[in-house]
Amino acid sequence: SPPGLPHIAGFFADKISLTALLSHLGLPTTQPQAALSQHRQFGRLKVLRNEAELLHFLQADARYPVFGKPLDLIQAIGSVFGRETN
Repeated sequence: SPPGLPHIAGFFADKISLTALLSHLGLPTTQPQAALSQHRQFGRLKVLRNEAELLHFLQADARYPVFGKPLDLIQAIGSVFGRETN
């Protein structure tokens, strides 16, 4: 394997970074509304730091339906789907 390959594979596993790259290249992508992370920044994307911020986002700012996935897991492991309820 080329020496840098593991780092490239890690980049492609990061959903936010990969989505930003594909969008920059003009390819159609999903439109992330926010990311939940205690430590990372995501440019202009809204970052939620804790459960309280997540709940506020879901109650006040989210555009439904929403689909959530862990940033760095594969397939649909840990995925959630939410729709607005009255």
